[in-house]
Amino acid sequence: MGQTYLGAIITSGMTKYNRLFCFPENKNLERIVYTRSYNLMGDPSLNRLGYGVQSTYNFDETFTAVGGINLTFNTTNTININQGLRMESGATLAFKPANTLLFKGSIATANGRLTGESKKITLDGGARINSGSVVELTANEFDFKPGFTIEGGSDVIFQVK
Repeated sequence: MGQTYLGAIITSGMTKYNRLFCFPENKNLERIVYTRSYNLMGDPSLNRLGYGVQSTYNFDETFTAVGGINLTFNTTNTININQGLRMESGATLAFKPANTLLFKGSIATANGRLTGESKKITLDGGARINSGSVVELTANEFDFKPGFTIEGGSDVIFQVK
C-alpha cells in the first residue's frame, strides 16, 4: 500500500478504509488491519502493540494535506520530501525526524502551517517555498543548496537550536 494511499487513508478517515478492506465477520482481523494501516502515520501510542514509530519516510509523490487536518510525522531517522508538499487552507503539518529533514520539491501551504524540527534540515537546489506559505523550521544545522528559492509574500522562519 505504501505512501501512495496515505493521503487518501487520512482524508477519507479510518471508518471508510475499514469498510473497504475489513470484514465485520472477523472483528479481530479488522482491529489488526486498522492498527497497521493507522500506524503509517507513525503513531507512537501503538508501540505497546509492537507497531512503533517509522525509521524513515520517503514522500516520492507530491503530498497533499486537506484543509483542517493536523498531522505530525515522527521518525527515528529521516524524512525525505522528494517531490513537494501542497497544503490546503487550515491544514497543519509537522515533520519531526530525529536526524535529517530533506526538502527537494515545492512547498505551498496556502494559509496552512508547516513546521519542521530536526538535527539537520536540507533545502535542496530544487526546493521552493511558494508565495503565501507559512513555514517554521528549527534545526541544529541548515544546509541550503544553490538554487533553493523563497518566493515573496511567504512567512518563513529558520531557527537554530
